[in-house]
Amino acid sequence: MRRRQLLQLVAVSLAPTSRPHVTTTKQITLTLNPAPNISAIVQQARQAWLDGNSRAFVQLFADDGVLIVPGARWQGHRAIAMAFEEYAAEHRVTAITIRNLVVQPPAAEEAIGHAVVEWVWEDINTVTQLTSRADDAIAIDVCGGQVLRWREYIDNQPL
Repeated sequence: MRRRQLLQLVAVSLAPTSRPHVTTTKQITLTLNPAPNISAIVQQARQAWLDGNSRAFVQLFADDGVLIVPGARWQGHRAIAMAFEEYAAEHRVTAITIRNLVVQPPAAEEAIGHAVVEWVWEDINTVTQLTSRADDAIAIDVCGGQVLRWREYIDNQPL
């Protein structure tokens, strides 16, 4: 979560008497953001899939966050973890190549930031040993460093 910190800058000059006195005062506001930025969230999601780490992926989501892929929708940590683990039981992600990432950071402290990522997903079915490749476009909504919505548009027949 972002915190606002007010700093007061005081310009001090020394008078001939060597006593400091205030000559001007100016206030500025700094915004501190300890939550991961949206680009980092995308990188962490990529790494979670490559590592087969459902816990790391799920922790990126808000408690009621939503994961949507063509034909399916999961909401909440438990449902997202189950979907991840079901997939990982028969597949291993071998590569995810990020081709494009466009980020619109949140405009205010509690506002929603957005990202669109285009990546190429490659995996192997661990039962059949068949490999697959898909172009994937993902729309992501983030607030307070957590994913609210992760919506994938998957093309299983890339050019």
